[in-house]
Parts: sequence; structure tokens; C-alpha cells
Amino acid sequence: MAEATRERRLGARPVIRSLCGLAAAFAVMWITTRIAGASPAERFSGGEAAHVLASLGFLLLAGSLCAELLEPLGLPHLTGYLAAGVLAGPYLLALVDGPSVVALQKMNGLALALIAFAAGAELSFDMLRTGLGRLATAVTAQVVILPVALGLVFYFASPWMPFLSGRSPSIVLGLALLWGVVAAVKSPAAILGVLAETRADGPLARYAVAMVVVLDVAVLVIFQLAMLAARSIMDPMVGMSFEKVFEVGHELLSSLALGTTLGLATGLYLATVDRGIILFLLGLAFATSQLDAYFGYDSMLVFAVAGFVVQNLTRQGPKLLSAVHQSGSIIFVVFFAAAGADLDLTTLRQLWPMALALAAARGLATAGAATIASKLSGESPAVRRWGWTPLISQAGVALGIAIAVEAAFPSFGRGFRSLAIAVVGLNEAVGPILFKLSLTRAGEIGLAAE
Repeated sequence: MAEATRERRLGARPVIRSLCGLAAAFAVMWITTRIAGASPAERFSGGEAAHVLASLGFLLLAGSLCAELLEPLGLPHLTGYLAAGVLAGPYLLALVDGPSVVALQKMNGLALALIAFAAGAELSFDMLRTGLGRLATAVTAQVVILPVALGLVFYFASPWMPFLSGRSPSIVLGLALLWGVVAAVKSPAAILGVLAETRADGPLARYAVAMVVVLDVAVLVIFQLAMLAARSIMDPMVGMSFEKVFEVGHELLSSLALGTTLGLATGLYLATVDRGIILFLLGLAFATSQLDAYFGYDSMLVFAVAGFVVQNLTRQGPKLLSAVHQSGSIIFVVFFAAAGADLDLTTLRQLWPMALALAAARGLATAGAATIASKLSGESPAVRRWGWTPLISQAGVALGIAIAVEAAFPSFGRGFRSLAIAVVGLNEAVGPILFKLSLTRAGEIGLAAE
């Protein structure tokens, strides 16, 4: 009895240390921003840049401590990162203000680039060759069933959406088409984050990586075509000309070409230099992101292709993955803590009934499509039972599509974006938990080779 009590006390010490550290971090940040009567930007000579750096450092510390605090409950580290961001963000404690969140989202672009690099490098020709038929069936089920099912749900639920009040059926139909595309988006960042934490490997883990990467690339292409179709539905005078389809195809091929070139250049660097790999990748990501923005290329596609090329056309894939994995904890803390800080709780409170209904409908459609595809293609028992769980998470790509819709249709796009933020927030919180649970039940935790 005494020995058991002693073990419980020893086991509680890390939790107490994490709790005390988290409380101290929040207290210092609160004192800095509140009691002194000025923002950190006014207290550091660096001004706004120092404020952003202070916010970044705080989120790194708070996210890591929050993840340690939730770990005994079996929750993934990503949940802790999100929770720290939500608590510190401008909608709750406001320790990280709005301008800092906007600046951190720009840094998130670099984190997302490294995540896309790693996601592409996780795919090999051998993996795709052995499971190409099953993967094609699963991807087809998701990109067909989800857009149709969620588009119909959105259309028939539109009378309860205030931003669509008084809109014509053609506008509602066009937005329903775009909502279906948003519903099909997954989150490679969440999947890779959970896998990096759990060191999982097996049929379910490999299926998850292949599915979320290929699906997001497919959805990015489908979205471009869906935008053209939605414009022609909402305004028949616009039409859907061959020239516009050609432009989409040109941007796609250009992104593939740039990604291939980037991958070969990265492979050459890795083959000749053994130091500063992450700094090189960050510099390359920054320069390429600027190029993508100028020419209209898709950054996610470019970096995923680059990682795939490094893995399959050079011998440097393991070195790339090792470098990204070594810095993985920092990358994922930055990405998800900033995402939590950017989560609009005001919108979520206003739209939660509709958001909850749409998120539930998406979850059911996702599970149904995954189950149908896995039975048709003869997947392993673990994938047949749990293959839907890695497909629940959503993050930056879905929000990026929603922002593009708002920019294209400003008169009613803001309501669309707000609803997307609320739904993605729910999926972002629930998805990683479900995936980690499924990996545990499938017995794949800790099986990855060192």
C-alpha cells in the first residue's frame, strides 16, 4: 500500500510541475500585458516585432506544458497546443493580441511548408504501387460522396443560415457546391503531428498518411474547377469557358514543375551538405512561398511534390524526414498553438448549432465513404474499422479555401467563411483525439522504426 502511494505521488510530480510552469507562464504574460498598462510592443525596443517574438515564445512554452498536462489523460499533444492557443488568444485572455496572431499566421506558412515537405516525403513509389487500387477507391469515395452529401445538407439547411437570407436559389446552389469541397479537405498537419508524437506504424498509419496527402492535393485541384462552376451557376452570364479551365490546368502543371525542380534542388543540397538542413528548408520555403504568391501557384501542392521527389527521385528522403522530425515538436507547436489563438470563439458561439450539425453530417459522410471504400477494396481489419478517424481533422487548407470564397463573393462570402471557421474548429479539436484513440486500439503505437 505504501509503495503504491509512493508511486502515485511520483507519477503526479510531472503533472504538478507542468501545471505550475503553465500557471507561471500565463501569469508573467498577463502581468506584462495588463498590470504594467502597456503591451509588450511598448516595453521592448523592437516594437511590434518583439511583441510577435514574445507571443511566439510564450505559445511555444505554454503549448508544450499544456500538452504535458493533458498527456496522462491520453489526449494527443496537438490538443494541448490548441488549448494553449485558445486560452491565450484574443477571444479569451487576450495575452496574444490580434495583430500578433496575424503575424504568427504568416510564420505558420513556413511551418505548413515543412509539414507539406514531410507529407510528400512520406509517400514512396512502393507504397503507392502496392496499394494504388485501394487508395484510388478510397480517394474517389471521399471526393464523390462528401461533396455531394454535404452540398445537399448545406443547400437544405440554408434557410437557417442568416447570411443566405433572401438569396436566390442559384447563389445557394453555388455555395453548396463550394461547401462540399470544403468538407472534403483533410489535415495532413494533424495526422503527421499525431504520428510524430506516438511513433505509430502499421496499416492504419500508412493508410492515413497516403489518404490525407493525396486527398488534399486532389481537393485543391477540384476546388479550382468548383470555383469556375460556382461562378457560372450564380451568374449564367459568366459562363465556364475553355480558357478558364486551361488556366487552371496551366497553374496545376506549373505547380508540379516548380515542385519537381524544388525537390531536385533540395536533394542536391542534402547530398552535398550535412549541416543547417532546417535553416535551408526554411529559407527555401520562404522564397518559394513568395514565388507562389506572385505567380498564383499552390504552395501546398508545390511542397508536397518537392518532398515526394526527394523521397523517390533522390536518395535523400530519410535525411529530409529525419531533419523535419527532429524539429517536428517546434513546428507542430507553432502551427497548432497559432491556429488555436486564431480560432474565432465569437463566431463559434453564434453559429454553434449549425456548425455542430454540419460537422456531425460531415463525420457521418466521412465514415460512410471510408467504410464503403474499405470493404470494396479489401482493406485490412484495422483500416476497415478505424480508417475514417484520420479523415475527420481539418485545419489550414480548409480555412484557406473559405477565405478564397470570401474574396470571390464578398457580399455573402463572409458568412460562409465564418461558418467554415466554426466547423473547422470543431473538427480540429475532435479529429486528433479520435485518430490517436484508433491507433491505440489498432495496436500501432510505438511501432515506427527509429
